[in-house]
Amino acid sequence: MAAKVLEDPDIREALRGKFVISMLAGIDVATLRELIVGSAEDDNGLTTYVAKAIPNIAARYRQSITVLEESTPALPEEKRELLQWIFDQVGKTKFLPTNLINLGTVLNTAFLSTLSIPLEGLLDGSVAEGLKRKDAFEMAAQGVRGFAAMLENGLHPAVMREDISSPRGCTIQTLLTVEKAATRATFAQALINGINHLEKPTKG
Repeated sequence: MAAKVLEDPDIREALRGKFVISMLAGIDVATLRELIVGSAEDDNGLTTYVAKAIPNIAARYRQSITVLEESTPALPEEKRELLQWIFDQVGKTKFLPTNLINLGTVLNTAFLSTLSIPLEGLLDGSVAEGLKRKDAFEMAAQGVRGFAAMLENGLHPAVMREDISSPRGCTIQTLLTVEKAATRATFAQALINGINHLEKPTKG
């Protein structure tokens, strides 16, 4: 689909000399530039610059982490700064090399999509034990903020679990239950499967 659109002569002409920022998953900057510019060099002194940025849905609340591709050849410094500035307005940015951009793309969405499943399980369990869902939501939201703050301050998740768990306590019982379900391996494989799917050749 991208090739059909970007290889159109009128589209190419419209984009000539522009700074194009793509949010297409699974297509790197080199491929995009080839589709837009073709094998011929830009003429008339007009250079078409292409960049790739993958934000996530938290951009709605200016809390996205946007993955930016470190393309080769590199963008001019002023274009790189502009790219970063644009997406800093909706959260934070992280440059990754081309060989890691698909991983970053999937991880960027997995933080929100896959983690919503265990979070929803905790909410359901809270309601089952008598807590109003509204109250459970409020506690969950603050809990996630606290979790994020600890990560940002360099606290490893394993250390966090050790700090919370006490001998014969309720927390270690919840952790044992989760570990019995092979949750850690399931999440790791989910990420790997997502990357593999993104890197599959497009059918048709």
